[in-house]
Amino acid sequence: MPTLNDIVVEVDRRSVGHPFGDLQPLRKRLRGLGRMPSRVPFGYADNEDWAFHIGGRTELQFNMGLENGLPDGDLRYGVAFSFETSQTLPDIATLLPKAARFNDYLREYPDHLSDCVMWHFGSARDADTRVGPYLLRPIAAELFRHGVFVFIGRIGSSSEPDYEDILDTFDALLPLWQFVETGTDETVALADEPPLGRKQPSFKTSMVVSRTAMLLDVDLRHNEIQRRLFGELVQIYGAANVDVEFDARGGGRIDAIVQTGGERILFEIKTASTARGCVREALGQLFDYGCWPGRLPATRLVVVGAAPPNGTVFDFLARLSHQAGLTIDYKHIALDY
Repeated sequence: MPTLNDIVVEVDRRSVGHPFGDLQPLRKRLRGLGRMPSRVPFGYADNEDWAFHIGGRTELQFNMGLENGLPDGDLRYGVAFSFETSQTLPDIATLLPKAARFNDYLREYPDHLSDCVMWHFGSARDADTRVGPYLLRPIAAELFRHGVFVFIGRIGSSSEPDYEDILDTFDALLPLWQFVETGTDETVALADEPPLGRKQPSFKTSMVVSRTAMLLDVDLRHNEIQRRLFGELVQIYGAANVDVEFDARGGGRIDAIVQTGGERILFEIKTASTARGCVREALGQLFDYGCWPGRLPATRLVVVGAAPPNGTVFDFLARLSHQAGLTIDYKHIALDY
């Protein structure tokens, strides 16, 4: 029966020709490393029970391990966060922005990794307790603490490793890894709408909340963006012309709206890690709220996000505005985390 080190060495050997096999050249390019730390992803097993890719201690790590009590096997292969301090990771806070991008990826691309499962070690009572496997879901804020290990991947047998499945799984997880490490990579009865100025945004985030909670909790980020947006719009247009969570004619709630004698501006807030992700998530709702037959037509549609836009985003929205005959903008509201 092969040892874990035998399996790791064979995975490295067979990775040639797979996207995953170019992990170390990719890391060299992304990290600006003077020399490539290795020509193979793993190199060796760190001990008898687990291994992660060379350089992976401070990253979302490609991970393999022998683990008892798993359904349908004892060999795990996938990616993991190890929220455990070490000489190379003296503070797990380094991993917090990466955990947030991990969550954003699962929200933006829920079907990309449908063949994988997820589990974690480190309950509030017992650090050695496994929770799962369960279906993929974002990492909860309460799991971001010292000693927790979060894994996403597949399960196989160490006695007869399916190397093609292992490498196919690593290939499928590579876009997630790159996103995490870089942040880069889309009939209701009509009724009269109520008057504006009736609602206030949630001020939950005006209370003291942890940076961890703000990064990992989508609702907190959404509420804080909405609160700041509301304040800006009231200053410009007056409270009587601004509303949030507005019940639109034809159904649905608009995150924020401005309505004056000549304008009807709709704002949709998204919390994706990239401006492209925010635009992708928001446009369908904005066109529905502002352009669908029977709706009150909008004069301007605005995507709102904490992710900073670039020229490509503005070029895309300018081209789309020209084609739609309607101004479509992106508003950046930076959050303090």
